Amino acid sequence: MIAHEHPFLVLGDRVGARVRLPCFLKGKMKLYDENVIVMPAFSPLAGGTPVNVASKEDFLSPLLKSPEVEIDEMAVYAVDGEIGILEFPALRKWKVVSLWL
Repeated sequence: MIAHEHPFLVLGDRVGARVRLPCFLKGKMKLYDENVIVMPAFSPLAGGTPVNVASKEDFLSPLLKSPEVEIDEMAVYAVDGEIGILEFPALRKWKVVSLWL
């Protein structure tokens, strides 16, 4: 389990509206076949990494930057105070269109 990365999603529409949602990331380490879970910040004042628009080099954690973890294969679980948990598929399947939802 990793903290201090503070992953979040930036979702938008064609008009230009944007919303920021903190999210958990869940994936696997290649070599050890162990789960990797990245926790979001629970404060709206905390910075973080916009996982659906960031490159691998933009992450803070050496583990997430390494070839051991494929960021684009990680599942995303966004957290919204009103709706609850929103489950997204692996980033590679939808990150290209995430700002045009």
